[in-house]
Amino acid sequence: MAASSLRSVERIYREAPCVFLDCDGVIFDSNGFKLDALRHALAGFPAPALRDMEAYWTENGGVSRYEKLGYFFAEILQTSEIAEHVAAAARRFTEFSRRAYSGCSPVPEALLFARLTGAERCFVVSGTDQEELRDVFAAKQLSQAFAQICGSPTSKLAHVTRILEEHRCPGERALFIGDGGGDFAVARRLRVPFVYIEQYSEWKSAHGKLSGAPDVLVCETWDDILSQLGLRLEQS
Repeated sequence: MAASSLRSVERIYREAPCVFLDCDGVIFDSNGFKLDALRHALAGFPAPALRDMEAYWTENGGVSRYEKLGYFFAEILQTSEIAEHVAAAARRFTEFSRRAYSGCSPVPEALLFARLTGAERCFVVSGTDQEELRDVFAAKQLSQAFAQICGSPTSKLAHVTRILEEHRCPGERALFIGDGGGDFAVARRLRVPFVYIEQYSEWKSAHGKLSGAPDVLVCETWDDILSQLGLRLEQS
């Protein structure tokens, strides 16, 4: 475990009115099947383009599937009728993703964290489609563990900005736990202290991007996060 310059992380956590958690790679070990969903959604397109897309996908964890699929058609393929292509690919992606979630259990330590933190200040902010996300949380009886469950197509930046404003919470007083470059970009933009969890992350350039960044804590596992926040003794 390595820490950069996030000072008094336990104090920040204890006093934070808003604690944000990404979903994939944080609450669920689901990054792997999201990549499989991408391959399913884009089956039949040229292999070199798909390789470029997979690299872009893993480097931009936490970003909406709609935005990333838009990048594929607009920037990689440079095709026309982008909106139609994105809509069709997103439907295929969602069908695969919903089936995969049904066989995926949440990370126990993440649920412990949410329980100890309190639902009133725990917010899920994800790039996953919001309707799909809320259906998954309801099916697994997780909805009550969080104040709000927020997803795409509204951006993560818009969700976090709105929640901070609603709670009159300066970014510096909140906390964001995520595993992707998109999560870090939102936290940095809003000056929210950021905890990076490496356990299930696919963000290959994370250490280079986070090294020396202010208000960042890098943790290998959820156990490390619980320990850093003084929650380990509360597990019993």
